[in-house]
Amino acid sequence: MKRTLKFEVTAKLSELRQTLVIAGEASEFSYPESALLLKSEAEELERRGRRVEAIRRSRSALKIFWTAYTNHLSGNKQAISSIRI
Repeated sequence: MKRTLKFEVTAKLSELRQTLVIAGEASEFSYPESALLLKSEAEELERRGRRVEAIRRSRSALKIFWTAYTNHLSGNKQAISSIRI
């Protein structure tokens, strides 16, 4: 079950990131730095075999990406680097 969860979280993050890449190219959407940092940390933790922590970081990055993108679509330009998850 843990592997399934990891795969689902990773797949969702990957799909959302691809969506954001396309949206960013079309509308100058920029990735929140905090989400990119969390994603990098998750990848590093995954390489070290610390999967539970990697999943948590991936989920946090996904939430930040999604919030940033929906704010962008709604015209809400407030900084989201301070979001608490």
